[in-house]
Amino acid sequence: MESLRLEALRSYRILDTGRHPSFDAIVEAASLAFDVPIAAISLVDEDRQWFKAAIGLQDSETERSRSFCTHAIERIEPLVVEDARDHPLFADMADAMGGFGIRFYAGAPLIDHEGFALGTLCVADTRPRSLDAGQIALLKSLAEAAMTAITAHHQGRLLRQAAEALETCCPREPVFI
Repeated sequence: MESLRLEALRSYRILDTGRHPSFDAIVEAASLAFDVPIAAISLVDEDRQWFKAAIGLQDSETERSRSFCTHAIERIEPLVVEDARDHPLFADMADAMGGFGIRFYAGAPLIDHEGFALGTLCVADTRPRSLDAGQIALLKSLAEAAMTAITAHHQGRLLRQAAEALETCCPREPVFI
């Protein structure tokens, strides 16, 4: 199943692409809405977690084995870690208490039309936090917006390729009236 998920992720050809205002706007909205210093759209590849857009993170990627998002993509519902120090999966993770100093994490999977989780929309803080039902619904909505932006990126690339192919095989002739 993981190989199919990775194939789906790669089919979008979004990994290692440049910044784009639509993705930046989504993480900005998430940071403001949740009042957190860290927000990101992460895509989880085989060995890494790559950030398409991020606020509060210096690196463009981290090791997958040391990421909260690796666990979030294994779920349908958002993963909420109120305090990483008290969570059995993350208590020993270096980034939970050192590195970024992340204590709170909430990530909603970015699920494509075939049901594959490509990554997450996530928010994080250096202090413990909790989310209510409305905030979880908002996180899911922002994840859907991020997935819509990923799909639009993919469709735009396909349209550009089709236009180039059409131009190559059928150059435009001047039209005289």
